[in-house]
Amino acid sequence: MLLQEALDAAWEEKLVRLEAYKAVHGDCNVPLRWADDKQLGKWVVHQRGRKRKLDRGEPSKGMTAERAARLTALGLVWDQNEAKWEAQLARLVAYKAKHGDCSVPQDSAADSALGRWVNSQRVGKRKLDRGEPSEGMTVARAARLTALGLVWDPGYKGGSWETQLARLAAYKAVHGDCSVPQRWAEDLQLGNWVCQQRRVKQKLDRGEPGKGMTAARAATGRKSKFTILNGYLVTI
Repeated sequence: MLLQEALDAAWEEKLVRLEAYKAVHGDCNVPLRWADDKQLGKWVVHQRGRKRKLDRGEPSKGMTAERAARLTALGLVWDQNEAKWEAQLARLVAYKAKHGDCSVPQDSAADSALGRWVNSQRVGKRKLDRGEPSEGMTVARAARLTALGLVWDPGYKGGSWETQLARLAAYKAVHGDCSVPQRWAEDLQLGNWVCQQRRVKQKLDRGEPGKGMTAARAATGRKSKFTILNGYLVTI
């Protein structure tokens, strides 16, 4: 009896430490080798493992339905892959709060790992839309990313098509035209994007697949007083 009481007290003490972690970090995703409290990280891993056994109806030392419910209420994510996904989502939320969008470049000097994760979500979403196996992407996750503002088809690695169009409009406001040099030192991405639009519009006109270019986008260009004539993006 005394041993069980000691074990129960130890469990409650770890729960208090997890509550304190969440108060500081906003979640219960304690790293396994967290330098500030290695024991807490291991304890969280053990709780997940014991919860899986409980769910399978197997003997699960120290885990009960009541304890599982308390941990769930605290916000512990039982699936570690889910926890990693949530952590990346939190970083994307922070990126958007700072930059105003979710268009994280894959080669971002600040967070290249986040850029690669965003790209992997887009790849997963395309597979999901085609009805193919899409590891890690679900309808629910896609909906959350859409609600956050992630552009699924950016059309260009420098940002969404709409973002590039806004940058082109800003260029025109200063220079009076849309003829951005391809190697314009002030914005190499914009110059490359304009060159790309010329190529894909020509394909569209020939009835070929023009990735990223649609009749609607071409019409948007005309409304913005620029179009493609003889292979060049010019003001009209």
